[in-house]
Amino acid sequence: MAVSPLPLTAPDLVCLEDLDPFGGETTSDLQSLWQDVYHILVETPCSNPDDPDRGVGLPKLLSGAVGDLVRICHVIDAQLKKDDRIDGAKSTLEQLPPGSALPDGTPLPEGGYLLTVELVAGDQVLGNQFSFTNAEGLAPT
Repeated sequence: MAVSPLPLTAPDLVCLEDLDPFGGETTSDLQSLWQDVYHILVETPCSNPDDPDRGVGLPKLLSGAVGDLVRICHVIDAQLKKDDRIDGAKSTLEQLPPGSALPDGTPLPEGGYLLTVELVAGDQVLGNQFSFTNAEGLAPT
């Protein structure tokens, strides 16, 4: 997860799949934002008691028979736009066939997905990618 030199106005614990083993805190607002984006993507709808309307459940959507990838992107964009820090969101989801590789060269012997997320936050356009495989789940690339 790329971290920019944005200031840190609201530190948060570093926690993607699990808490940082050393109790580390985020070092910029950008890192906090991308961590929250990751959580929105992985949380199933109604699973967060602090915000029951939040969540995409992307691992569940991608681990079974996948329908319309464009519709999934619309759900992702709508969920991300609910965050007060995000003024706009545009995502694309690409199914990668078995034997292909992620942009960083990571091989995908059984295939997977590449999710590209572009956010508008204030006057900045921010981009990041996530990969999904049945073996590894959702991960920032």
